[in-house]
Amino acid sequence: MTARRFGDSGSLDSLPTNRTTLANLPHSTMVLTRRAARDLKSIIRRLPAEVLLAMCGCASDSTLASLCSTSRTMRALATPVLYRSVSLTERTQAKRFIETVASRPGLAAHVRRLLLRRVELSGRTAQTLNRILPLMTRLEDLDLRSVAFWLEGGIGGACFGDLRTFRGLAIPPSWASLQAFLGRHGSITTLDVLGFRENESGLSAVHLPQLTEYVGTASFMSHLDDATVRGIRSLDLRALDASLGAVLLRLGPSANLRRVAGTLVDVEAAEVLETVGEHAPKIEHMVFRARKPVELPLATVAERLGALPRLRELGFRRYTYPSEAAGAAHTWGAACKTLVRVVLDGADWRRVGGQWTVAAIQADDEQ
Repeated sequence: MTARRFGDSGSLDSLPTNRTTLANLPHSTMVLTRRAARDLKSIIRRLPAEVLLAMCGCASDSTLASLCSTSRTMRALATPVLYRSVSLTERTQAKRFIETVASRPGLAAHVRRLLLRRVELSGRTAQTLNRILPLMTRLEDLDLRSVAFWLEGGIGGACFGDLRTFRGLAIPPSWASLQAFLGRHGSITTLDVLGFRENESGLSAVHLPQLTEYVGTASFMSHLDDATVRGIRSLDLRALDASLGAVLLRLGPSANLRRVAGTLVDVEAAEVLETVGEHAPKIEHMVFRARKPVELPLATVAERLGALPRLRELGFRRYTYPSEAAGAAHTWGAACKTLVRVVLDGADWRRVGGQWTVAAIQADDEQ
């Protein structure tokens, strides 16, 4: 589900109300002639609701805003689609959305996905967001990576029965609030938390029985109970360092872990490969990111692959390597017979029918 950026041309803030005429819509919004509007209303009356919903799902924000003014039927169908997935990336944009929903609480029930990333809110706006969040009862994906929001005390008593993905910050003013929130949401399957404090305050460990993917800092994993940690299949650490061995050891010898990724800090890629081979031999997919461009030890990596009998995909980001790195896939493939994909920044090698072929990849392709 693609998030719509609140405030884009013809987007949520331009949603017409009952008293809004076509002439009052923003200049960039599609405007229908009287005849076109009349014809559209006639067509709408003949189409089943399922077809109308499919039409709305493919429409742009500006088109949806225009459709909202054509008839009550289209307004009822287009409004939920317009608000279903919202991405807030700017302060003004976020403030406008929060104030809109606060003034029209009924809109909150339409939101399935809400992303608030690196947006600094005023204390008052953060408090308003905290007040309207519980109204978004159908949320499935919630991203609250805003320092201001958590400094205002956190997420309170909100509870979302359908929540599957949660991303947030663990900072002292709202630590207990976050713990309690996670404890109420056993439905979470993907968790992304940035926090640097170990669980030394005696707080009960959180149990998330359906968690399969963890992204964040290793320190926050101390706030998850052992059963939760052992269920993780994909692990992506913000700082992948010498503590990886301890993290993998906690997952147990029969770990479900199949994917390891992370940004390497004060540790070499070859060391990480060796650690993973020792503690998690069932790994199938690994992606390493360097904090700054560093030379990739091609030969050393090949030496470590023998301990990973199930590895299928291997990727390195922000690493430099000589021109002969084109042969890396062949060398690594010979060392690890199960390897079928190797990614080195802008090049993607695939093994098909025993032969390696290369193709360019997109900059945002994280495997």
